[in-house]
Amino acid sequence: AIDDPFIITESLSTEKRTVVLVPQVVHVPTEHKLIRVHAGQWHSGVINTAGELFTWGVGYQGRLGHGDKEPALVPTKVRGALTGQHVIDVACGSFHTVALTERGAVYCWGDNASGQCGAKSTIDAVTSPYRVVNLEFVAGGVAKAISCGRQHTVVVMQGPQSWCQRSCCKLDHNGKPRAPHGQVFTFGETSRTGGGAAISGGPVICGKMQDGKVYRQFRLVPSLKDLNVINVKSGLHHTFVFAEELSNPMTVAGMGTTAMAGGDFPDYSGTQSLTSPRDWAISDASAGVSVNWRKVRRGNE
Repeated sequence: AIDDPFIITESLSTEKRTVVLVPQVVHVPTEHKLIRVHAGQWHSGVINTAGELFTWGVGYQGRLGHGDKEPALVPTKVRGALTGQHVIDVACGSFHTVALTERGAVYCWGDNASGQCGAKSTIDAVTSPYRVVNLEFVAGGVAKAISCGRQHTVVVMQGPQSWCQRSCCKLDHNGKPRAPHGQVFTFGETSRTGGGAAISGGPVICGKMQDGKVYRQFRLVPSLKDLNVINVKSGLHHTFVFAEELSNPMTVAGMGTTAMAGGDFPDYSGTQSLTSPRDWAISDASAGVSVNWRKVRRGNE
């Protein structure tokens, strides 16, 4: 039974919360197969093959996108501006949510106190999906990856980059870029987003922007300009990017507080390299609240 004390108990923290001790099946009201799920600090989101997004959990600051600030005890479809859109990815932060559509559009909702929803106004919270404006004028207007943490949002926009003079951003006879050149744009607290570089073969390098300001419009992370960023993942206060050097294969880079990315110092404003054994290649990574995991492949294993 759901009220079984061996399944449901109370958190040991000062806040009153329900804690689930063993895995439980979550029933999503859809006939389509579920293909992607993401869990935030207080809420979760799931996407089906039809591109529909369902969210549930704490609704404070409108993070569920249902047009109010009420909680949802069961997965509920997100409508509003996402109606008719095909969602392919979702990122759940602490207090806000980000969605990516198959056309490369980015939608945000929830807490906007630090501008993490991309709204230029001083709106404290966005309770329904809001399309981040002006991204359509960056790098062809196509977002390829999204991520968010406690008070920041990260978007990977794929070329051509207007400032890039390399051949990758030149157009071919069909009017398309000759090669991808994904770049990272962030909004929210810049002290959480930062920038870094990396060396091909698996090192992780981290750092952070040093101004610590709040930006309600997206900004380019300049230290990644020479990389083709492919994917991005965020923890509470830091971010990882998967990238490749424009002339070499896979690279991984980290941004944020060094201690969270594996450095020796509690806080660091420069860059720090973290290397795996020489014959190991990093194939995946995950960023938690204050720790990270790297999935590695050794040789041909």
